[in-house]
Amino acid sequence: MSAGAPASVYAKLVAVAAIWGGTFIAARVVAPLMSAPAAALWRYLVATAALVAFTFAYERGLPRLSRPQWIGVLGLGATGVMLYNLGFMAGMERIPASRGSLIVALNPAATMLGAALFLGEPLTRTRVVGVVVALVGVVLVLGHGNPLDLFRGHVGLGELFIFGAVLSWAAYTLIGKRVLVELSPLAATTYASICGTAMLAVVTPGVLGPSYFRDVAAVIASSVGGPPDPSAIAEVMRRHGLTPAP
Repeated sequence: MSAGAPASVYAKLVAVAAIWGGTFIAARVVAPLMSAPAAALWRYLVATAALVAFTFAYERGLPRLSRPQWIGVLGLGATGVMLYNLGFMAGMERIPASRGSLIVALNPAATMLGAALFLGEPLTRTRVVGVVVALVGVVLVLGHGNPLDLFRGHVGLGELFIFGAVLSWAAYTLIGKRVLVELSPLAATTYASICGTAMLAVVTPGVLGPSYFRDVAAVIASSVGGPPDPSAIAEVMRRHGLTPAP
């Protein structure tokens, strides 16, 4: 433990790791029920609502942003919310939760290398050893225990999606180091979630776009005062990617 870092900081990091681990199980549960874009969008609609509530409860609202700050939070939203979640959910549709979590364990190494390349942070011997260990672990996971399998085309689309999510999260972390100089972690995360959720809604217009609400309204209108037909509602949800095709 480094000098000056209170134990509560490390306790929070352990809690984050435990909560983060649960997302892999939840993603595998959700994967058969809806498409990856729909799952990513719904995930952050819920998260953003909670973050906005917490921000108003603990910080009495969101601060006004300058133009450079808007650029920063847009970058956070694009990398840590939109790209990461699309890659994560698409990957978890295709590979087991345990395999996905082992690939995502490359996050610290990817962030460390990015910080050295783009922020000029020094790579100490200990950090280099950590990066090498992480890379060896991921190579073994991707190669199913045999690194030579990487050269035989045994890496699937699911692994590539998760690896893309790792790169997106590393970019999010590096951008966050600059943004957090002027914004609190809660404000920066909330703004990033709002921006990223809006981006997810734009790139997946079929999920909750105007046509979805028109289709639902048509089903309700056709019920002639009675309850809507559940099978018709289910068909609308399937057509817009909220549930998988049968």
